[in-house]
Amino acid sequence: MPTIINNPNSTSGDSGGWGFVVGILILVVLVILFFVYAWPSLQNNNVENENPDNTLNVEVNSPVVSTQPNNNQ
Repeated sequence: MPTIINNPNSTSGDSGGWGFVVGILILVVLVILFFVYAWPSLQNNNVENENPDNTLNVEVNSPVVSTQPNNNQ
């Protein structure tokens, strides 16, 4: 008569679906980061292309400098 050995199923590989949940959370975080950082950057890129000569007007207030010679030597 043959001997039948019933081995119990291994439960060490069963994650209970936590890998799927962690994957979805990582995906949600990446989508949020895209809309916070990448999307505004892409929109600003289009605004820069509307000005083809790429000029920038900068006004700097300089201190008043006297041009009269100093004769107090």
